[in-house]
Amino acid sequence: MCVCVCEMLQVPGLAVVIVGHRKDSQSYVGMKRKACAELGIKSFDVDLPEQISQAELIKQVHELNANTDVHG
Repeated sequence: MCVCVCEMLQVPGLAVVIVGHRKDSQSYVGMKRKACAELGIKSFDVDLPEQISQAELIKQVHELNANTDVHG
């Protein structure tokens, strides 16, 4: 059985969590998302409201950590 190397390679995934709507943070995250698109990295974007509780934020991070498609 022959397996193509392409099938064995996994596309890297980068998760970005942003809380609130600060312009400088939005700009920074926007650059990360653009770089991912240009490099073929899958981007996982989580935009959360400023009023999110610490428990809910931690829950989101744990969910991303459990996602095998997220590498950073």
